[in-house]
Amino acid sequence: MRKLNLLAAVFCGGLLATTTLQAQSDGITVTKEQIIAEADKTGTAQLSKLPEKDPIDWVAGAMYEGFAEFAHTSGKAAYTDAIIAVGDKVNWTPVLRKKDPFHADDLCIGQAFLDTYALSHNAAQIAPLKARLDQLVAHINAAKPSDKLTWWWCDALFMAPAVLTRMSVLEGDKKYIDAMDKEWWRVTAKLYDQDEHLFYRDDRFIGKTTPAGKKVFWSRGDGWVVGGACRVLDFMPADYPTRPKYVAQLKEMLVKLAAIQRADGTWNPSLLDPASVGCSETSGTAFYCYGTAWGINHGLLEKDQYLPVVTKAWAALLAARRPDGLMGYVQAIGDRPGSVKPENTQLYATGAFLLAAGEVAKLAPLTLPPAPQLTAAAPATASASAAPTAAPATTEPAPNAKAYARYVPERMDDIAWENDRIAHRIYGPALQHNPKEHSGSGIDVWAKSVRSLVINEWYRSRRYHVDRGTGLDFYEVGLSRGDGGLGIWDHDKLYVSKDWVEHKILDLGPDQCGFTLAYAPWDANGRQITEHRTMTLKAGSNLDRIESTLDSDQPGDLIVGIGLAKRTGEGGHLVQNRERGLMSYWQPPEKNGTIGVGVRVDPAMVVGFAEDALNYLVLLKVTPGKPFVYYAGACWSKGPDFKTAAEWENYLQEFQRE
Repeated sequence: MRKLNLLAAVFCGGLLATTTLQAQSDGITVTKEQIIAEADKTGTAQLSKLPEKDPIDWVAGAMYEGFAEFAHTSGKAAYTDAIIAVGDKVNWTPVLRKKDPFHADDLCIGQAFLDTYALSHNAAQIAPLKARLDQLVAHINAAKPSDKLTWWWCDALFMAPAVLTRMSVLEGDKKYIDAMDKEWWRVTAKLYDQDEHLFYRDDRFIGKTTPAGKKVFWSRGDGWVVGGACRVLDFMPADYPTRPKYVAQLKEMLVKLAAIQRADGTWNPSLLDPASVGCSETSGTAFYCYGTAWGINHGLLEKDQYLPVVTKAWAALLAARRPDGLMGYVQAIGDRPGSVKPENTQLYATGAFLLAAGEVAKLAPLTLPPAPQLTAAAPATASASAAPTAAPATTEPAPNAKAYARYVPERMDDIAWENDRIAHRIYGPALQHNPKEHSGSGIDVWAKSVRSLVINEWYRSRRYHVDRGTGLDFYEVGLSRGDGGLGIWDHDKLYVSKDWVEHKILDLGPDQCGFTLAYAPWDANGRQITEHRTMTLKAGSNLDRIESTLDSDQPGDLIVGIGLAKRTGEGGHLVQNRERGLMSYWQPPEKNGTIGVGVRVDPAMVVGFAEDALNYLVLLKVTPGKPFVYYAGACWSKGPDFKTAAEWENYLQEFQRE
């Protein structure tokens, strides 16, 4: 082995990192200074791309916690300055969900705020946070053993416990850590699998298995727990009565995780079943690298036995970086195992990587293995209800195809699909996180006047807002439900998801196309909802078949509102027929013609109709966890099939649901 002293020759991220390490078949030895310098490249890259939208939500909060710790590791004030800047911007006030003021995610930023307070002793930097924690403590203390968990998902064990623990130490008030301790072990009793030594993401996954019969454990979900346990133990007094329980639980998890590490140094998104969702995912890996290094540094794990886990993971993280220095291979925001792409990055991955850097640096000098070949493909889903995985984009439909669907990464993660009558698109995570865009999860309509397929032609020309003989996109979906999107209707308000977070193309054509979508959890008046959807469009039909499964963290039926975007102007025609499960809307005419949209549902599920500022809605009673099917679609008055409202309504009346 040989030691390189030039930082530029070590790990430079992305493809350069892979090239450098592959040339060193016998490994490479790195110093503490080199480890910190490499981590600083990623940190500096992230400092140049701080979020403007949702600047202190949990996604950013995890990043800022990494900044806080890495400021101590690196000695660079820029990281602390970034925390102070965002704290001043929001008046040091955490996010507040009016429907759930105790939500752990909203307290994640408190970890960084407390770090600045520990340095400055400026009470203004924690006053709003302290007031929120006082309310949380009272809420937890009032909970009975049979009550619903305050932290019902395992991610919460990273978000809030370290905040309560450190506040207790800084303020000399035991009530904060005692409340944290009570809820931590309530969560453990519900979600910790004593046989596998892993946490279920939430109770929806207890008893569920992958197609191979393996239990479903999500890598980043357990990563949040490992990271949270390390942070709690960093601040917890040595003589706190239950500290040994935290140590024992963390050690159990780390031993289990070491046994299932992939050969490339990462962990599968679906921890126990690489045949289900198996690929190189870095947000979970960064937390496990951090936790294992922490365990060695604090005497939980034998160094000789577990150091290879750290070095393999660290080499993989460096090899996974994008050319811009940010972490790649990061699973998108979600709540279960899902696929990755090399270019995927997220703020929380930066935070976890910087936390890992601090602990890995303490173990230096280290001999790292050659850079691994990472894998982005994930062949299947973790279970029937797990998040779909991404399929590679396909550039061209089959010859003479009459239906076609594809993922469109070049246009901010659109999913676009069409047949010989109509075309649609729906928006994805890249657009959702673009501060210049205001997209939603409604279904868009592309108006076609030809039987041929137009998706690729229109995307290539980027001029599809003008009719050049084949049709155009003039339907404005905005934040409405568009043509058949859905939401949860509660107390005369519609609660909707953001854009999809995971997809899988199921059928490219030629006679029908289809795909699946998964949506991150969203709040519906105090209930956490997730949706997994399969959409199919056959040739010759104007209506998509939409099969949706909604899950909820609370029992009881849901009222689902399936919507059609409202329009202003004269000449529109709305029909709502409960007995036939039909809603038809022939929009007011525009200069480009008229769009007709419609929905067919199971009449037995209909409980009525409603509307809000953006949508006309048909309301269905739906049981969480039980799939239901409806049909939604559109037409254009300048297309070859429907010229009038009566023709469109008659088509919907005669349409045969399966």
